[in-house]
Amino acid sequence: MRKHIEPFVDRDVSFKRLELKGIPSGYNYKMLSIDEDTGACTMSVQWDAGYKQPPSVSYSDVEIFIMDGEMKVGDTVWKKGGYFFVPRGVSLPAFSTEKGCFALVMYNDAEPHIIESDEDMTDADRGGLF
Repeated sequence: MRKHIEPFVDRDVSFKRLELKGIPSGYNYKMLSIDEDTGACTMSVQWDAGYKQPPSVSYSDVEIFIMDGEMKVGDTVWKKGGYFFVPRGVSLPAFSTEKGCFALVMYNDAEPHIIESDEDMTDADRGGLF
């Protein structure tokens, strides 16, 4: 369970580059909450214009709510107000953003990471994608 944190204005915090193995450059974040035991977290994320990520899987369920801009995931374009869910172990198609994208991103079970793969992990629930 994530511990309580006092309310704050994230506009007062600068974006940091997410520099973790497997995550391409251009992924910038502001940490909103984090479970220090599991790494599960909620972040506001700004992907730079031209950002591209290969097909990948995560050991965490991931929720993404588009707040500004747009993101192309496979053949689907997600715009402001769009929400999608990626179950842990399900391969997310390649995604990109031509002009940049700002979103609320929740890694529900583990810290942010990706493993490049176009195949689902064993026992992944593909039916829960999007």
